[in-house]
Amino acid sequence: MRVFLSAFVFIGMIFTVHAEEYTIPSWPNGIKQLPCSVFHKNSDGSWTMVATVHAGFMTLSNVTFRGGGEAKMIEEKCGAI
Repeated sequence: MRVFLSAFVFIGMIFTVHAEEYTIPSWPNGIKQLPCSVFHKNSDGSWTMVATVHAGFMTLSNVTFRGGGEAKMIEEKCGAI
């Protein structure tokens, strides 16, 4: 039983994901300072933020951008990934 429990805890540690966090001075201009790994391009062409971003008094996480200025900035920066 002890071996099984230890193996279970170890496997759980392998699959633990720590979300990345970034701080930028302002939104949306701070997009230029973020690595492309912050964003995931979806099959419909939209972009989803897969990290937490702090910008001034705002905290953004799990936000999807479709069209608009933010999506254009992300596409220009990361469109080739």
